[in-house]
Amino acid sequence: MRLLPVVTRELTVQARRRSTYWVRVLACAVAGFFTLCLLLVTAPTAPMAGQGKTLFSTLSIIGFVYCLPLGPLVTADCLSAEKREGTIGLLFLTDLKGYDIIFGKMLSSSIHAVYGLLALVPMMALTLPLGGVTGAEVARTALVLGNTLFFTLSAGVFVSAISTNERRAVFAALLLMLIVTAVPYEIGLHLMFNDPVGGRFSDLNQNILAPSPAFAFRMAQSPALGPVQSAMFYSSVAMTHGLSWVLLASACAIVPRVWKDRPKGRKLDYWSELSRSWRLGKPEERALYRRSLLDQNPVLWLCARERHKSKLVWVLILPFTVLALWGYAKYSLGSYELSLFLVFTVQVLVKVWLTGETCHRWIEDRRCSALELLACTPLQVGEMVRGQTMALRRQFAWPVIVILSLAVAAWIGIVLSLGRGSSSETGRIWLLMSLPVFVADLVALRWVGMWTAIRARGLNRAIAQTLVRVLWWRWLIYLFAVATVGLWGLTRVARHGVLSEPLVWLGLALTFDFILAWSARHQFLSYFRAIAANPSDWKSALHDSANVEKASDRRADILSASSSGVLPPEPRGKDAAPTVRLET
Repeated sequence: MRLLPVVTRELTVQARRRSTYWVRVLACAVAGFFTLCLLLVTAPTAPMAGQGKTLFSTLSIIGFVYCLPLGPLVTADCLSAEKREGTIGLLFLTDLKGYDIIFGKMLSSSIHAVYGLLALVPMMALTLPLGGVTGAEVARTALVLGNTLFFTLSAGVFVSAISTNERRAVFAALLLMLIVTAVPYEIGLHLMFNDPVGGRFSDLNQNILAPSPAFAFRMAQSPALGPVQSAMFYSSVAMTHGLSWVLLASACAIVPRVWKDRPKGRKLDYWSELSRSWRLGKPEERALYRRSLLDQNPVLWLCARERHKSKLVWVLILPFTVLALWGYAKYSLGSYELSLFLVFTVQVLVKVWLTGETCHRWIEDRRCSALELLACTPLQVGEMVRGQTMALRRQFAWPVIVILSLAVAAWIGIVLSLGRGSSSETGRIWLLMSLPVFVADLVALRWVGMWTAIRARGLNRAIAQTLVRVLWWRWLIYLFAVATVGLWGLTRVARHGVLSEPLVWLGLALTFDFILAWSARHQFLSYFRAIAANPSDWKSALHDSANVEKASDRRADILSASSSGVLPPEPRGKDAAPTVRLET
């Protein structure tokens, strides 16, 4: 028997796919585009060594942010999907072991993510000829990025081995990654800054900071490490790497034992009923709540029957509010960066959450063939959309209002603390510009998420595609615009200050949101019933629906022109519609 046969099979399958090669090309193109844009932006104002340091720091931060959430997103459903479909038990009818399945699934899910990281590392090495960066920094940063990606992939596989629900698996994997990365780092830094001995690292601080990949990433950015700092850096890398292998070993031991169906005991029934009562309420309360929602809209009841969803949004917002108030009370002059970070972070989290809620309903209905049943009911497509809109409004309306109020309060606090000086002017402008963009993004994410969800293969893919279309592409265009202005400054075609960056970003974001929301709304309302009738082959459904529309338009043209005796010309090529027979 071959060693790791599932890995061999998955590598063979991935090697035959076109996407495997296109991902490499796209990753290299995006990394090169970012590098060129940053060089053009910093060239007019920074020396050569400063350009190299700025470029290296920016690319390394992009790589670290890329590695942290991507691992859980691509691997959190690799095993839970098999358990939902009931196919993982077939693998254990063979001679395969737990580690064969774990490494095979992990490799097949993560190969594109690894290619993306490999495309970024050579771009970081290009900063060496510019100066300001040493080869040791590049090597250490590449080591930390690879180790961080391995840890996040391992965390996703471990959570997938013990989960069945797709959304819960992704959330638990992201939470595990956040706890290991952020909690030790924040506690260690707090102890370090409050150390009475001049802020030096103590043994306790080292033990707390060592498991965090963020600590190793920060140490890797240092130009030179002494013997003590070098030992701390490599011990942190080794501890994170060891934790990754512990998670993989645990997953290998768990998988052979969790795929079997076991009868529920009294204890499990008790906890299951307690969870159901918390999510849906007691039977009598549930009946009253159901009648009140069904009278308004059936889809509203379908989306909002779990009443705990609105409470969970407050669980997200309240810690950020408390942290902002604590930071302003303790570091009033230094709350400028903290306020911006907290406001932008909570805005991004709410955008991702709303996208997940929007996509989840349509993905689940499509998976259980409920879309076909909804299409057979007297409900119109607009009523279905209105039902989910009402549910999202119940869940996110007040939290969004609170977030906007916090942003305004942060702006007022910055003005009162720092005044209207130049040091805070740019940040305050970006903070104000983010408010209308935040609302416009929520509208665009809702419509694009609905249209993407009824066509996507899975929930994670639908969420990723929606976020990329709404939030990612406009940043590429914005960077291209800023880089173009930087190039004009190099060639002395234009002077500095031609482009007001926050205003350009505001106009670009609002324009993109309007176009994407209008296009997704039109397509969803036009082709929903066609896709619901044939969800497994939606491309053919869209093609057939387009042909029916062309035939209807052709019939209308013929009927309108028949009275005059002059028939319209027959369309040819792509515009040709199916033959229409008129009964006289």
